[in-house]
This record gives sequence, structure tokens and C-alpha cells, in this order.
Amino acid sequence: MLVSLCLLAALIEVKAADFNGEDYWLLPRLFDLDNYDECLSHPDGLYCLGSFHLTPAEQPNRVYELMTNYSKELYRFNRTVIRRGWCVSARESNVTAEPMNRFEHCAAEWARSRRMRARLLRLEYCRSHSDVHATRIPDKSELTFLIAIAVIILLNAASTAYDYATQNNEKKIALLTTWSVVANWRQLVEPYNSHRKSLQAIQGIKLSPVCLLVIGFAGTWWPRVSDGPLWPAAVAEQSKICREKFWAHAFFIHNLVEPDKFCLIPTWYIAVDMQMYILAVILTMILAKFSKKAVPILVILFIGATALNAGLAYIYEWKSLLYLAIVAENINSIFRDIPSLSHFYMSPWGSLPACLVGLIIGHLVHFTKGETFGNIYKRRLLSLYYVLCIPIMVGWLMLGNYFQHIRHPIFVAAYAALERSIFQIMCILAYIALVFKNDIIICFKALAWRGWHLLAQLSLPVMQIHWCIALVIIGPSPQPVAVSVINLLPVSVTTVCFTYPLALLLTVLVELPMKRTFDFILR
Repeated sequence: MLVSLCLLAALIEVKAADFNGEDYWLLPRLFDLDNYDECLSHPDGLYCLGSFHLTPAEQPNRVYELMTNYSKELYRFNRTVIRRGWCVSARESNVTAEPMNRFEHCAAEWARSRRMRARLLRLEYCRSHSDVHATRIPDKSELTFLIAIAVIILLNAASTAYDYATQNNEKKIALLTTWSVVANWRQLVEPYNSHRKSLQAIQGIKLSPVCLLVIGFAGTWWPRVSDGPLWPAAVAEQSKICREKFWAHAFFIHNLVEPDKFCLIPTWYIAVDMQMYILAVILTMILAKFSKKAVPILVILFIGATALNAGLAYIYEWKSLLYLAIVAENINSIFRDIPSLSHFYMSPWGSLPACLVGLIIGHLVHFTKGETFGNIYKRRLLSLYYVLCIPIMVGWLMLGNYFQHIRHPIFVAAYAALERSIFQIMCILAYIALVFKNDIIICFKALAWRGWHLLAQLSLPVMQIHWCIALVIIGPSPQPVAVSVINLLPVSVTTVCFTYPLALLLTVLVELPMKRTFDFILR
């Protein structure tokens, strides 16, 4: 959650401890916002948000030299680029000029007073008093979403009433109770039954209703929920993309269709997960005919997929997310226009080696009935790994801090191809340790608590809606905020407090009803 909030914080001021304090405060503020509500409360109010690139108007310019020296480190923001949200109507009196021209004129005057020039890099928006206070009639998409919500509520109410009225009737129609809130709540909290009869191969189809409902909200009513200087820039563009790529989300191909356009960034995982799920099912069905030859075949496929990714990463200069995350400007832009993220990290071929690793481990466990790992565990070296698995996994991630300084193209490409696969192997082995040798896990009883299973069942809705909720909380912020645990902790707690109750509603009212309906039809 803290990572998501860091990405959401479009107003972040990073202060380096090794930079002279007196010199630091000579630098122009990275972010600056005028009072948004006060500005647009006036009939002639005009508020603009955008970024500018600063260059010196004359030499020498000590402040500009400090800006460029400070920005040499990748983990620092580029201080020659400033973000401004200004009340243009209060700063510039030429009401006849275009809003963007007025905004640029404000920046030029501001830069001139500091012996610099300002060039507009990106205009997020310009909003007037009438734009904010105009009454906007819901369009067809917004009305369609409301109708969908009404239908869902009606189905839940009718099914619950029918279930209650026929609770002692042996002849009641089971299909009519699939949307019963009481029945679905009971299924959510009851102990897991591995003998439930259902067509497991297509259980991924329970994913669609929740995904489409959240995407539908993001593409329609989300921008109306709040407002503020950052709100239009943070939400409006994403909402537009959600509407444009709605059907791409419906078929789980939104990571392939215009991948550079993000609608709710965390949803990329749903598409890749579904694509890998389908591929894994097909491979398992094909390899079932080859018995124990399946593992060597999967190993060859893994080597081929890894080599393919390494080759593509070398050709297109794709990098691991670690190399991208240390660049402060990438975090500020939420990795906008970064091919390594959209064309590699969020692609099916980027996740293919990790998928094949899972299949290899799964086939090994299946054919040896767990004996392979049970015997291996007795070896002292791997026993030590099982005990120290968490420090080792954290260490692998921390080792990336060293790897990021190695810039040779071959190493960068190889690391990008292997990073996730190696980490997944570590996670799988840790999971096997938990399953086959849980007696060494001191807190195993705590880990086996029934409540974790309940929370795990909410993971899909939580992942879907937490981005919307986090932006609703942090998006209307009227002032810049510094990144720190103290500042982010209240936001994180608030996000969790809203996310899980809403996820619970989505699970009981949408996900489980649709799953039970499919189970009944396909029984």
C-alpha cells in the first residue's frame, strides 16, 4: 500500500540529506499550488496546472548551477522541471488571451524575476469558474452504470427474500438463491471445502463482473466524486482511458491494446494473470500425455522464454522495474511513457518464465507426490534456507540496489529476464516449506487463522478498488506533502479502512453470486 501511495503522491518534495541546507532552499520549489477553491469561486476565475522546464536567461547563474548539480542523482527530482498550479486570473490581467497563453505568460514573468526562462512542457488542464460550477447531465455511460448497480441490488434483494421465504422448503429452486446475501455470506465465512463440485478450469470467469464494475465506475462517476487542484490531472485522464478501453478490460487484453495508456494501473496484473492462466491450462492438458517427460519439456520452454525476454530486453533496451523505480521523475509521472513497463513488465511474455517455473514445480510435486521436496528438506543447506527464506528473499531484493549501478547492456537485459523468475522460485520454495514442514514455523497456528482465508478471498476486489480509493483520499490535497512514514501512515490506514468494507460488499453482492450462478449453470 505504501508503494501505491508513493506513486499516487504527485506532489512530493524529496530533500537530500547530503545537500547543503542553505543551498537547497535557494532552489525554486519543485511544486507550488495556489488556492484552488478560492480562485474558482470568482466568476472570472481561471486555474491552470502544468509543468515547465527552466533554463538560464543569462550566465553565470548560480541558482541554475545548483539546480543541475542537485539533479545529477537519479533518485532526486529534476529541479530544472517545476510543477505549478496557479490561479491565472489573479496573476495575469489579460483576459482576452487563450488560457494556455495566459498560463505561459505567468510562468515567463515568474522565471524572469529569477533570471531564467520557462518553457511549458505539459499542460494538465485549465479550468474556469463555469467549468467547475456548471451542472452536467449524466451521459449514457453514466446512466448505464447506475442501471447496472440497480439491477445488482434488485437481484440481491429478490434472491435474499426468496431464500428466506423458502428456507424450509425442499423444493425451492437453487438457481434463484445464487444471489442471496445470506447464502453468499455463509459461503464466504464457512471453512474451505476441497470437494466442492465446480468446473475449476473456467473459474477465472468470476473475475469479469468485479473487474468490469470497477472499470465502469472509474470510467463514469469517479471524476465526480471529488475535486481539487490535482484531482483533474490525477483522475480525469485515467477515467477517459477506462471508458475507451472498457471492452479491452472485458476480454483481459488491456495490457496488449494501447499498453501505454493506463486505466487503474494495478489492473494490468489481472490481464497477465488471466493470459498465463489460460496458457497454463492448455500446456497442462497437452503435457498430460507425456507423463514424466513434461518436466524436461517445461524446463526447455523456460530456458527459451528467458532467452527470448533477454534478447528483447537487449534489443529494445528494456530494464527491470528496479532500474526504473530509482528515477524520481518516473515515480512522479507514474511511469508514463516508459516502454520497459508497458511493453515488458506488463506483457504476457515478460511473465511467461515465471509462469513456467510454477508449472515445473507443480509437475514435480504431482509426479513425486511431494517426496522430492520432503527428502530435500532433510538436507542441512536447504533446511537453513527454509528457516531463513524471508531474509534471503529480502536480501535478493536489496541486492538489486547494487545491481542498479551495473549499466552494461548484456547484464541489464539478463537481470530483467531473470529477476522475477528467481524471486518466484524463492517464494515457491518458501511455500513448500510451509506446507511440507509446517512444524518448524513458530507462528504456524497464527498463519492458519481462519480470518486470513476470509481476507484472501477479498484480494481481487481489494486490488481492483484500492487505487480509486487512495486517489479519492489523497487526490483533493490542496498542498504538497513530503514522503515519510508519518505522513503516509494515516492515508494508508484510511485507505485500508475504506477498501476492505467495500471489497466485502463487492464479494458478497457481485463476485460470489456470479460464481455460484456459473457453477449452477455449468454443473
